[in-house]
Amino acid sequence: MGDVSTPSPSRKLVLCTASPGSGRDEYLDSVLTMATGKCVQLERLRVFDYIQQVGKAEGFEITKQRVLDLYLHNRDKMNEFRDAALQQIARKTEQSKSPCIVSTPSVFEWKGASMFGFEKQHVELLKPESIAIIVDDLIRIKERLLKDPQWKDKDFTLQMIAKWRRSGIDHVWELAHDFKPPIPVYIIAVEHDPDVLYDLLFSQKKKVYLSFPITGKGTAGLSKVFKFANRISNHLIVFNPLTIYDWNLVREWKSIVDKADINGKGIPKKLKCTIPYNRSGPRVWSCSSEEIRSIVIDARHQIVDRDYKMIDSSDCVVVHHKRKDISAGVMCEMVHANRANKEVYAYYPFEPSPWFEYYATQTDRDEEHFLQRLMSL
Repeated sequence: MGDVSTPSPSRKLVLCTASPGSGRDEYLDSVLTMATGKCVQLERLRVFDYIQQVGKAEGFEITKQRVLDLYLHNRDKMNEFRDAALQQIARKTEQSKSPCIVSTPSVFEWKGASMFGFEKQHVELLKPESIAIIVDDLIRIKERLLKDPQWKDKDFTLQMIAKWRRSGIDHVWELAHDFKPPIPVYIIAVEHDPDVLYDLLFSQKKKVYLSFPITGKGTAGLSKVFKFANRISNHLIVFNPLTIYDWNLVREWKSIVDKADINGKGIPKKLKCTIPYNRSGPRVWSCSSEEIRSIVIDARHQIVDRDYKMIDSSDCVVVHHKRKDISAGVMCEMVHANRANKEVYAYYPFEPSPWFEYYATQTDRDEEHFLQRLMSL
């Protein structure tokens, strides 16, 4: 099936959300630029802009620097502003002839209080066709927060950032699945091409989760995975878990701990982690070992939980497994896909084990034949 880039005349609305510092605005900028290049009308409505307007009408000067403290000291008023802002947006999107993206953070946790960007009544009000959660790796979120004037002079730890991100995803997932049928939720990393969100709005392409071995693959091997993803993305919406780079941090930490155990030496105070960003190129990060220690268990759990959620929101799973030894992660994802009633299409150029074969809907040993099969989905 080919790309369907002509928008449907029916109303389309995506609620786009993220935890603080995830790069939501930057990613949406790239989606809007793509739409403009295709001469497609696409409107973005920022909830905070409307909150500022509502607050100003009542004599409140609401800035990004002060909004969380204002919520702490006058929660009822801030919720009133948020509710009024979302009501205005709902009226505007109902009248709009263009597809709309409503953009708002999901959850703020500040000084022991939780502030929700939206709750169930707001989702009922907006009636989104889907919800997109924009995510990024923990280290780059921290850098983005430290550079943002909104968060000037505030102390951020990776532990706090990991909690924000996990809470944001869980909040949205639970809200969406409180509806019957559930509202589709898509987790999109900022490293994904803007085509992913654009195609969710404007195409009828199948949505696939790309599963592949990570352990033991160098930069060249992982680059081949991205090339494969690019080849099939003309025909499919591809959710690639490697666009979220927490795995690099977890792997580096494991390597350092293992070496310390073998050599009988302590863990260094600083560790360096190279992250091979697909869009912006490799980056070397220097991190406090103690800070990494504080989040590594949570990061591991988030990797698994997030990947399973991405499978749940896809139509099927595509396995690209060039390595002979079966990856434990790939095998677990195939099992999860089966339990979620998803088809699994696998490329594996060796005689498969009975377990691999059992959980694959179809297996190909020839890569070109496998590609042709995917093009016909």
